[in-house]
Amino acid sequence: TLSLTLSVGATEVEDTTELVSLVSGGADIPVPHSLPVGSLVQYTVFGASPQTQISPAEFNGIVVLQNVAFNTTDDSKKNSGLIYDLNVQKTFSRSSLTMGVSRNTQQRGSQGGTSLRDAVNVHYNYRFSDRLSAFLRGLYTRNRTDEEFFDDEYETYRAGVGADYRITRNLTSSLYWYHTEQTRDLESASTGPRTERDIVSLLFTYEWNLLR
Repeated sequence: TLSLTLSVGATEVEDTTELVSLVSGGADIPVPHSLPVGSLVQYTVFGASPQTQISPAEFNGIVVLQNVAFNTTDDSKKNSGLIYDLNVQKTFSRSSLTMGVSRNTQQRGSQGGTSLRDAVNVHYNYRFSDRLSAFLRGLYTRNRTDEEFFDDEYETYRAGVGADYRITRNLTSSLYWYHTEQTRDLESASTGPRTERDIVSLLFTYEWNLLR
């Protein structure tokens, strides 16, 4: 058999970044902090001396910035485009092959903002018997964030192989290995970091049927 699944839609995202800076010419501002005693706090005030070092031990958890004010500016950017998810599956007598491509948006938890995510995946499964089956998987993803003050891009390559063995009617064991490589291209960084990861897992799954 041959099956095809297609989902198509549109997205519109507006990201607003609030930039807060210190400028000279204002009033005194108390800033609470929880740094260890003996640490140094550094602030950059625009229009005044480049850096000011203050010892937290002298202020009991409160740093007083003299003759400064907060300057707040908003940077807003809108992005719109097409999102989709296409999967094609071919089923044979003992195996199945699935290939897919997709594009979607993803929220950035640590940095904030929204990134565009492109993905390509391949999954091949082969059944040796009623008890034993094995699979091969491949995945490529690219997360890209293009903003006025911040450009970032992740590329991830993942390959995996594994097997499932049904020990009893309700108990199944699974053994698999995944290798992942990830590269990052960050704006203003001299060299992008590279991460490699290998995961080997042995799982046991027990199905408990409440109703028959």
